[in-house]
Amino acid sequence: MTVHSTVSRLALAAAVAAPIGFTAIGSATAQEPERGQTIFERPRPDYDPRGIPLDGFLFLPRMTITEEYDTNVFATNDDEDSDFVTVFRPEITARSRWSRHSLSFNAYFQGERYLDFDDENANDYGFSTDGRLDVTRRDTIGLGAAYIRRTEGRTDPDQGGGDRNQVDEYVFDASYRHEFNRIAVDLDSEVAFLNFIGDDLADRDRTEYRFTPRVTYTVSPRLGVFAEPFVTLRDYDNLDDDGSEQDSTTTGILFGADIDLGGILFGEVGAGVFYDTFEDDAEEDEFGFALDGELDWNVTDLTTVTFQANSGSEATDVAGASSLFTLGAGVRVEHELRRNILLDADVSAQFEDFQGSTREDDVYEAGLGIEYLVNRNFAVFAGYDFFMRSSSVETEDFSKNVVSVGVRGQF
Repeated sequence: MTVHSTVSRLALAAAVAAPIGFTAIGSATAQEPERGQTIFERPRPDYDPRGIPLDGFLFLPRMTITEEYDTNVFATNDDEDSDFVTVFRPEITARSRWSRHSLSFNAYFQGERYLDFDDENANDYGFSTDGRLDVTRRDTIGLGAAYIRRTEGRTDPDQGGGDRNQVDEYVFDASYRHEFNRIAVDLDSEVAFLNFIGDDLADRDRTEYRFTPRVTYTVSPRLGVFAEPFVTLRDYDNLDDDGSEQDSTTTGILFGADIDLGGILFGEVGAGVFYDTFEDDAEEDEFGFALDGELDWNVTDLTTVTFQANSGSEATDVAGASSLFTLGAGVRVEHELRRNILLDADVSAQFEDFQGSTREDDVYEAGLGIEYLVNRNFAVFAGYDFFMRSSSVETEDFSKNVVSVGVRGQF
């Protein structure tokens, strides 16, 4: 979760669990989820937004407005300041309705307006497109591109004091998949250009290259095993403020399994190792444990429990740190109380070790959400989120509470 995690969490639920009418409020009759779908991902054909069909595409416009109360706007360990913030997010998605191949587009704007601390206001926006070309029955090519203007939140350890940091991200990805009888080969690659706004952030500008091939062997319809080597290269445009070189390379491998036990328990889990090397000889190479897993369990026809775990290496701008090692785990519960009342709750913990520095952080998050689907075009929701960071650097300790209510309209 983030400061505005209630918005994103409920928006995701809304995207896959379309509004349901008043006439269904007294009924808890369950429609059994399709194979590999959670409760919120369940299709509801009678209540999904119709969208606007045009030339082989379906356009889905949406507007979400959320009012939040944040008890610790600046994420400080003392002298906490609270404020109300209005978040508004118009968005439109277009996706093809072809029998073969696919193409989709998305555009959004997200504005944050604080009642008292208007210096915290932010304007984020983005555009993306991705497509799939079905070359043959066994060969698929994917291409994608995105531009994102985002503002770092106060809970981000790289943010620090001063004005909130802004960054432009340009992301391009390509993939290829070939299926043999029981073996599938995936070749995924991505390049991301990060351009931070302001001369004082120029040392964070970089290009990141990622390559993640994977070989999967299907043992049975319920189980597939895979091996996934990976490499990430970070090429910084400028030296750090202290004149040191920041370029680094992360290499590693995951071994894991894809699981689908009749659509009741499904997902994938991978574990392995990674190794960080640095261009600057003053930085020590680092070895770590890699983990990436998510399992969904449809406990009943009305409840899904999701388990998540991950660990790995990330870039960081914290003073004295060469990289950031993370280890995290979380649990999320989705429940359909009524056909038009959706509930969710989640809790997570992440342990962060800043390599080359004595700093270590423990981050804990928890949240609750409820959404009332009024009809096909309108929904209201509310949520509560808690965020706490316990750091070896005393001044970095803080906690905050965020309460939110909102409305969403869509066609």
